[in-house]
Amino acid sequence: MAITLDRLALRRGITTYVAIAIPCGLIIALDGASGNQNESALWVAAAVIVFAIGPIIAGAVAGSAQRAPFVHGALAVAVPAAVFLLVRSLIGVARGDLSGKDVVSFLLYLVIVVGLGMLGGYVGFRRRQRLI
Repeated sequence: MAITLDRLALRRGITTYVAIAIPCGLIIALDGASGNQNESALWVAAAVIVFAIGPIIAGAVAGSAQRAPFVHGALAVAVPAAVFLLVRSLIGVARGDLSGKDVVSFLLYLVIVVGLGMLGGYVGFRRRQRLI
C-alpha cells in the first residue's frame, strides 16, 4: 500500500518548523557569541522551543493531513533538520573540526526531533478528528 503525500500539508509543516527554528537558532548563536559563560533565560527558552516545542507544532501542522499523520509529521521536521545537519557536517569537514561526537549528536538530534514530529502529527490528526 503506497502512501500519498499531501504536499501542501508538508509545505506548511516545513515552513512552520523553519519559521520557529531560524529565530531560535539566531538567538542561541547571538547569545553564545556574546562570550557570556552563563546562559541567559532567553537562550534556554530558545533551545527548548527549537528542540522540543517546534517539532511538535510543525508535526501537528503537517499531521492535520487526511492520511498518514505520522509520516507527514516526521517528514515536516526531518527534511529541514537533515538539510541543516548535512550543511553543518560539510562545514565541519571543510574546517577539519568534525568529530565522531558531533556526528553521533547530530544523528541523535535527528532521531529525537523526528519522533517529536510524529507525536505532533498524531496531535494534529486527533485535533482534526475532533473538529469534524
